Amino acid sequence: MTAAPRRFDFEGLLLSLEHRAPQSVLATPEAGVVPFVLAAIRQRLQRPLVVVVADSKRQAAVLEGLGTFEAELWPGLAPVVAYEANDVTPYADLSPLRAVVQRRLAAGYRLNLGLGVAAVVVTADALLQRTLGPRSLDQATILASQGHNFDKVEVAERLLLAGYEQVPLVEDPGTFCLRGDGLDIWSPLYDAPVRIDLQGDDVRAMRFFDPETQDASDAGHLLDFVMTPSRELLLDPQRWPGIESALSDLADHLDVGNMELRSVLGELRAGHVVPGMDGLAPAICEDRASLLELAAADGPLAPIVVLDNPDACLRAIHAAFAHLHDEYTRARADKRFCFPPEAVASAPDDVLALLQRHVQLLIRPFAILEESRQVPVFQLDVGHNRDVAQELRDARGRDEGLRPLVARIRQAKKLQQLVVIAAHSEGGRQRLQTILRHYGVGAVYHDGALRPLDVEQLRIQRDVDALLVLGGTGEGYHIEALHLLVVDEDEIFGQRAHPTERKKRKRDNGRAIRDMTELAEGDYVVHVDHGIGRYVGLQRLQAAGAEYDCLLLLYKDDQRLYVPVTSLERVQKYAAGSDEEGTARTPQLDRLGHDRWLKAKKRAGKAVAEVAEHLVKLYAERQARPGHSFAPPDELYREWEASFPWEETPDQQRAIDDVLLDLQLARPMDRLVCGDVGYGKTEVAVRAAVKV
Repeated sequence: MTAAPRRFDFEGLLLSLEHRAPQSVLATPEAGVVPFVLAAIRQRLQRPLVVVVADSKRQAAVLEGLGTFEAELWPGLAPVVAYEANDVTPYADLSPLRAVVQRRLAAGYRLNLGLGVAAVVVTADALLQRTLGPRSLDQATILASQGHNFDKVEVAERLLLAGYEQVPLVEDPGTFCLRGDGLDIWSPLYDAPVRIDLQGDDVRAMRFFDPETQDASDAGHLLDFVMTPSRELLLDPQRWPGIESALSDLADHLDVGNMELRSVLGELRAGHVVPGMDGLAPAICEDRASLLELAAADGPLAPIVVLDNPDACLRAIHAAFAHLHDEYTRARADKRFCFPPEAVASAPDDVLALLQRHVQLLIRPFAILEESRQVPVFQLDVGHNRDVAQELRDARGRDEGLRPLVARIRQAKKLQQLVVIAAHSEGGRQRLQTILRHYGVGAVYHDGALRPLDVEQLRIQRDVDALLVLGGTGEGYHIEALHLLVVDEDEIFGQRAHPTERKKRKRDNGRAIRDMTELAEGDYVVHVDHGIGRYVGLQRLQAAGAEYDCLLLLYKDDQRLYVPVTSLERVQKYAAGSDEEGTARTPQLDRLGHDRWLKAKKRAGKAVAEVAEHLVKLYAERQARPGHSFAPPDELYREWEASFPWEETPDQQRAIDDVLLDLQLARPMDRLVCGDVGYGKTEVAVRAAVKV
């Protein structure tokens, strides 16, 4: 039997969690309200959350929602982080994506130490996968503090062992670069790289810098900086005898040939972690743990574990482990050298046992009978906005604008409820403010986190009719018990497609190469300094005490050029013209050190300069001519603009704003809007046409 659902009692829910009731149930039919309630719980109890969700789609929604309500707790660190399963199983011939591995390590490290983390949102299948354990994380992590000693040579050696790559220029997480007076490094823990300036052997200053421009920020000096490992398979030279023994025993058990065993041992001795080694992780890295094992079991750092739709989460856990068994069976059929799933990952029963160590909050769409024992159930009645959304759709048909929304805002204000309008882009927020101002509604911007604790203060402010925030999940809600009404932009203007849904056409020729998968052996390429060559393949070279993956380019007379993959932006595919039959012309290879390429670049530069000179004169003449100044966009224009089916990308919004500003100036409009097919040029042009 279970306790009868009661009217939502937030204080009672907090007491249930605070006094370590093994399980509590929050029943609410509206998934969109969950992030707000979770943030309110976290901020009142001052304990981190581990939010378990069934799939990546729900993970993204909870991450975005919690991010709206949580502020930064540690300088430079996001308060809400994701922990996801690796994109490939340990039995694949591929290594997991570095970015995914780095996010897993960063989340695990921060949860283990309680380092500025409000919540970790984890997919259920990721609870099975192990990462580095507390001891390995601690040993492989490096701390730099302002004013303290910092031996950059020793640190560089430790970073290489921790999976970092030494590069000429730091542009990606998990890389570092030695400089004369310090070190540039991008720790996976942070969203930007850091420049460590030294004075002698002491840290003088640490600042974030832009990976694109390499310019350091004058603001945001760090006092402490944490460098977490960048790889889950760490090679500890001191453990080599144990690694060799464990792999030899596994080879004997699986009847693996000596040649394959020697090949694996040879790579490991050389310090190489090659694709396909994740299935050998139990031997290579002894100290491994799941996310729940990294979390403290008691004390102030012990998290509250939230199971969002627990039945779906449990199904996902069992399905993931079954899939792992299937992959292992196929790997053994192919005579692969690997450990079984029980050694590589946590079994479902192990995950359930770990869950029992923590206080759990089960979130269900409705209250159900808990047969095993009496569990406190808190029913949260959440109202939806479907009636307002329908009234707004009808109003658009009658050309009545946003009158239903304005009426709802004024009603909420009388009831002392806080109205929050969630816009999906900065352009959408500007539109809403302009339109609502026309109706006499004081809608003000709110940047940063909207803490649930702030709601009580904001809802009684007379000059605030509504808050405009960035975010939203597509659906709003209202909670009378918490005095909150949230309206989503999609409910106001109708559902709009998000920028990520736009179809983007890839162009293979005539642009810088961004990914190695774009190159095939035999492709003609152009190096910005050396001209036309032919791509032969990828090779690993050692230089200046570090190993680099390099592109091998073949030039005339069999001359060879090695280009580090970190300098990939200096190489682009050759864009060939076609002959009369439509066949691409074969280019002539350049000779390294020859002046043919330099002369061609000079001729092109001279032609560009002549065109530029002509354009400067032309634009100077146009700027001197008087033109017509159009009025700025009004509320009617903003309402019409909101009917567009696409949500603007930041670049598109900038183009729209620039065009509208040009039209307001008293000189001839003269702007060229460029973009690939399907990138929204027409939407920019239509807006300009309506204004004139």
